[in-house]
Amino acid sequence: MSRNSFGHLGELADLENAICNQQKTAELTDDKHPDKPGILNNLGNSQETRSDASRVADLENAIFNQQKAVELTDDRHPDKLMYLNNLGNSQATRFERLGELADLENAICNQRKAVELTDDGHPDKPGLLTNLGQVKKLVSDAQRVGRSRECHLHQQKAVELMDDGHPNKPRCLNNLGNSQETRFGHLGELADLENAICNQQKAVEITDDGHPTKPISLNTSGNSQAARSDASAS
Repeated sequence: MSRNSFGHLGELADLENAICNQQKTAELTDDKHPDKPGILNNLGNSQETRSDASRVADLENAIFNQQKAVELTDDRHPDKLMYLNNLGNSQATRFERLGELADLENAICNQRKAVELTDDGHPDKPGLLTNLGQVKKLVSDAQRVGRSRECHLHQQKAVELMDDGHPNKPRCLNNLGNSQETRFGHLGELADLENAICNQQKAVEITDDGHPTKPISLNTSGNSQAARSDASAS
């Protein structure tokens, strides 16, 4: 009742009361009671909702309780897939907050298990597959960001080792700026865009006007400055 009231009215006090009551119910219920997994799952869901206010401790507790609900439920139980899916969602949320790849791997494992336990004709199967696909996309994005970071480090080192008079310095500066702009697109850190513009402008400054790459450097720098303008306006 209290959790429903929070959903409609957004009163944090209702959610606090819901968590308090669900916690008490969980404590009073034996692990062997058939309702214990559902009680723990509901408690975990409420704690995850409260964690939307960036309270990481609530998310930790949510995952603990949802994990317990999964462990107490036989694979043949019809609610097992829901418990696995909820646990996977919470683990994916914690990954987005803290960046621990283990959470992402566990989320995929749990959501894949939910999919495997669900018949193709089950009405929840499409939603479970969608959730699994979204978590897998997080893995792809994380790997892409990691590769981008490694590429950036090599390019930064190349730039630092070159004198401004080196014929390849403008190209290396431009490539470094492009990588920083790409990372800005992934992570949204304005500092990456600022650094990209700085390096691209430096490439323009040390390139003679008659050099065939000068227009490319000017265009790249202009695109980054336009992106900064858009980011500032949003």
